[in-house]
Amino acid sequence: MAQPGAVCEPINFDPLVMVEVIDPTDDPILLFRSPAYAASFGKRLSRQ
Repeated sequence: MAQPGAVCEPINFDPLVMVEVIDPTDDPILLFRSPAYAASFGKRLSRQ
């Protein structure tokens, strides 16, 4: 049996990837979240 959430493991959420008609806010935290989420994603993949 697969671990809970395993189906989501190969998916990376990036808060700055948006459809063309939506622009990100000026919140500077967004600039830090994208690289942090990418690092987390890389760590998840390296454990598999």
